[in-house]
Amino acid sequence: MKLNYRIVIFALAIIFGIVFSIPSLTQSETGKKITLGLDLQGGLHMLLGVKTEEATKSRIKSITASIKHFSDRNDILIDGLSFDENAIKFEVLDEDEITKFDEFLKSIEGVVVVKNATSYLPVINARRDCKN
Repeated sequence: MKLNYRIVIFALAIIFGIVFSIPSLTQSETGKKITLGLDLQGGLHMLLGVKTEEATKSRIKSITASIKHFSDRNDILIDGLSFDENAIKFEVLDEDEITKFDEFLKSIEGVVVVKNATSYLPVINARRDCKN
């Protein structure tokens, strides 16, 4: 009968596992014990926070990129695409394409659009109703 190397490796793994777990199982003073982490000891308290200014800036950049992508994909000419802390400014050069842009901006959640003829000023609505 030929001894397979997989059986030998399996047997060695079992032996090492038993040898190294004996101190934890018997709670003896010799050898290293397995120490539980804070989550298993019940002493973990985690608090997550969001920097709203950074999140708003990131959202504005994302919406600006979406506007640029939408105009490029639909061959709509826009001018003066810029953004600041809470608003994005741009102007649609082709008046026939304004309805497409109106529909696109309505589909973006959390944006209030101030429109003056062909000029747009989408403003990010940072305050939302939160229900606790």
